[in-house]
Amino acid sequence: MAGVKRNGRIFADVGVNVGLHTIWAELDIGADLRRLDRGAAFGADVLGSPLPGGLIVTAVPVPTPDRFYLTPRYVCNRIRDLLYQRMHPADPWLTPASIRLLDTLLRPTDRGAEFGSGRSTLWFAPRVASLTSVETNTRWHEKVTSQLKDQDVSNVDYILIPQDQPPENGDGPVARVARGFPDSSLDFALVDSYYRDHTAKAVIPKVKPGGLLIIDNINWHLPCDSKAPGTRPAGLGPATSTWAEVGRELAGWRTIWTSNGRWDTAIFFRPLD
Repeated sequence: MAGVKRNGRIFADVGVNVGLHTIWAELDIGADLRRLDRGAAFGADVLGSPLPGGLIVTAVPVPTPDRFYLTPRYVCNRIRDLLYQRMHPADPWLTPASIRLLDTLLRPTDRGAEFGSGRSTLWFAPRVASLTSVETNTRWHEKVTSQLKDQDVSNVDYILIPQDQPPENGDGPVARVARGFPDSSLDFALVDSYYRDHTAKAVIPKVKPGGLLIIDNINWHLPCDSKAPGTRPAGLGPATSTWAEVGRELAGWRTIWTSNGRWDTAIFFRPLD
């Protein structure tokens, strides 16, 4: 990777192998750092379950200095992310490895729920029997509602619950929606929203034995050995006391933990009774 500074901005030329070809792109590092927007990613490593036996809770934040984002590893992962989004504009904002797994694991008879909507809503809908989707952002809800209407999607119950509480008071309306499902009634649940810890805790008992719980950005919340930015190392423990409870609940579940180098998505399989 070669870098150059122009007009106070740092650029890097990066070569990324895609199939039999190497794509060279000039990446504006400064803009990339300022943007750091979410998106699907290209290629992923399956790490295996990182949950430790003893979970320690701490309020210490995860240090992520800017220089971390200037490593060749991160720049290549970011380029792969941009390429993947161009090549797969309809894919959910999850790691590609988790998307491939879900594409094989989901069944047309499945009934599921997602907390946090968008491309995942439109992706899930044709693959399953029914989906309950919960969104906290009013403008985003309006946009996705229009997309669902344009695509004539009729098997999604789309619920708006405005984001009107701070994260630490997240045991509110969103978690109540999760608790409202009968126990062991969902074939899958995706947690990718505000109030993520409380929602994950509430929806765990609602997943059927053998069903799936998908948690995006899991490396931000539970300790692991991921190389993605913002990862919580084992020494810091879970991000909140509620995440510690979630970690203990999921410790006995089979786990496929995937990473794209920018964030991680984990799929937990509820044990059969």
